[in-house]
Amino acid sequence: MSSPSETIGLLNDDEVVRVLDELVRDDGRVDREELRISCRDGEVTLEGALPSEHERDIVIALLRDEAGIERIVDRLEIERVAWERRDRAPGLGRELPDDPEELPEALSEEPTTTQEPLRASSEGTPYTPPDRPMPLEHRDRGTSRRR
Repeated sequence: MSSPSETIGLLNDDEVVRVLDELVRDDGRVDREELRISCRDGEVTLEGALPSEHERDIVIALLRDEAGIERIVDRLEIERVAWERRDRAPGLGRELPDDPEELPEALSEEPTTTQEPLRASSEGTPYTPPDRPMPLEHRDRGTSRRR
């Protein structure tokens, strides 16, 4: 199998983007949620946000060293705060204090979990699947069966 750098020159812009997306994904060291890669006439543009300079360096090194990309336009922003949002924080679904000094204590507490998937979804509570099937009387609660 050929390396990305051997085939990149034979691809159109859309194919280059797919190869580079796969390269970054397969590497696994970069959070790609807010990373956008585009290509026009062989020039690759990086846009969006990453949580650190280190991850930016990883992406650029992958593109240059692994894929052989020579022309890279870096429009990435470093936004550590975006990765500190509550929806990306450990303990998703639990109430977190607004006071930063209370946050370490709140995060050290074990989150409340439920074995009810609908409740977990509607309340944002972590779901823990049961370790064995529920008894038949619990599964049929509220439903009628024809016999």
